[in-house]
Amino acid sequence: MQKSVATKNAMIIGVILAAFAMRAPMGAVGPLVKFIQADYELSSRVAGLLTTIPLLTFAITAPLAGQFASRFRLSSVMMLGLLLTFAGCVLRPFLGTFGIFAGTVVMGTGIGILNVMQPGIIREHFPDQIGLLTGYYNVGMNLMVSIAAGISVPLVSILGSWNRSIMIWALVALIPILFWLPISRKLTQVTPVVNSMVKAAAKTTRLDKKFWLITAYMGLQAFVFFNIMAWLPSVMAERINSIEYSGYLMLLLQLFSLISGFIVPVLTQNMTSRTPIIFTGGFIYFLGLLVIQLSDSLFPLVLGCILTGFGTGACFSFALILIGLNGSSPEETARLAGFTQFFGYLVGAIGPFAIGALYDLTGRWTLPMITLMALCVLMIMVGEKAGGYR
Repeated sequence: MQKSVATKNAMIIGVILAAFAMRAPMGAVGPLVKFIQADYELSSRVAGLLTTIPLLTFAITAPLAGQFASRFRLSSVMMLGLLLTFAGCVLRPFLGTFGIFAGTVVMGTGIGILNVMQPGIIREHFPDQIGLLTGYYNVGMNLMVSIAAGISVPLVSILGSWNRSIMIWALVALIPILFWLPISRKLTQVTPVVNSMVKAAAKTTRLDKKFWLITAYMGLQAFVFFNIMAWLPSVMAERINSIEYSGYLMLLLQLFSLISGFIVPVLTQNMTSRTPIIFTGGFIYFLGLLVIQLSDSLFPLVLGCILTGFGTGACFSFALILIGLNGSSPEETARLAGFTQFFGYLVGAIGPFAIGALYDLTGRWTLPMITLMALCVLMIMVGEKAGGYR
């Protein structure tokens, strides 16, 4: 059934609002950990689980969500993800230690489902605008995680407690539910016509190999990205002896990731050869980390963060567009998303521990930074194999 212009526009808004709900509740937690830790008398190791648990639930949920995509309407599974995200956000401020951890698990499960469903939803309903819609929701995610991280602590002062501050983000999770409820009722699942030849092709070694290459690319960029989020502030604070300025530099990095995160998917969809995108994103990533490693003053760190931010946005969004453009149907695209994100977030979760152990072993950031730069080069090579050409 043909969708009206109003329904399609509502779906675009719904996709963006869902992107807000996918990252804002996560971004709010990091700055509030010290308040939560003090209230519940948690050790640093236990408190650190509040940021690690979501990544692990993303990895565990991803393949299950991919399987749901082949059995139920994508919009229905999307609604399930939104409802779980909202329920987790509501639970977190209440019931003490149990509430904060149980709510984090429920919220992470919901967001994990949304991570997988978004590429399938876009592929199903906007097949000619995959790049544009991927850019929209990528920017939506990164913008809201930055806003949430920036205003969560001020909200504690305004509202009087961290519980109320963190509860605000339940509203961000509720709004897309109100949008998707009427949309979901109107949508008719378009069942793809898949003949025996297409089914057979889906099982070939060639396709399996490509799926693994896309997964490897997702894993590499996740490993580098989560290490940047975990350790780059410490690296830069050591260079300029200022924790405050390292925070501002990370904000600059995230700003430039927004720009490339929108541009890359839009350009990629219609390119016959994607090699320039793959090489440029990976090389700028490498160059940014190199500049940061060699820096000992503020100005070169600013340049390094601009380049690194552009690289993070470019490589993550390229991974997303690779998922969106592959698969013989929206359901298969969702399964691919589940497959790649299981490994990507699993690798992302262990990455900071691995690089942290390397720093503990050497006592310097040189070898860890060289390792991340080498992975940027490997990312270029894997990206070329995974999606260099249409």
